[in-house]
Amino acid sequence: MAAELAGLYDDDRRFRSTINMGQHRFGAGEYRYFARPLPAIVDELKHALYPRLLPIARDWWARLGRPAPWPDTLDEWLAQCHDAGQNKPTAILLKYGAGDWNAVFAREPAGRCEAPPSLVAPSLVPRSSLLSPGGAAPLQLAREPRWRAAADGPTGPPPC
Repeated sequence: MAAELAGLYDDDRRFRSTINMGQHRFGAGEYRYFARPLPAIVDELKHALYPRLLPIARDWWARLGRPAPWPDTLDEWLAQCHDAGQNKPTAILLKYGAGDWNAVFAREPAGRCEAPPSLVAPSLVPRSSLLSPGGAAPLQLAREPRWRAAADGPTGPPPC
């Protein structure tokens, strides 16, 4: 699965935008926003992981004393985002070189919807893509929190 995702990175037809993280102070490296239609594997992962990550996201926000905005299904969440004017797909594929990193952010710059926590799953990323400069990493690995310079709205470390 990881190799299939990483293999998509060089196919320009699959993406609507490429972001140089250093240029925008989001980190070092780059990422690409998938275009519609999303590759089947990306859509399947989103639908499979949403219900598993939802309880974690809701618990996190409860600890922050905030009402969690996320409904029970991904399709309901996407409808809410579309109603708020966020109509572009926000799934990304990251590409890191040696020493690159990605700043943490909570609000997608393309709209007003606050994203639930992202999946961190190092076991799904082949070791070779972690060690090889320029390897595409399908899932972000958390190292140390470096908060995104362009974040608008409340961001900060997770509750203890």
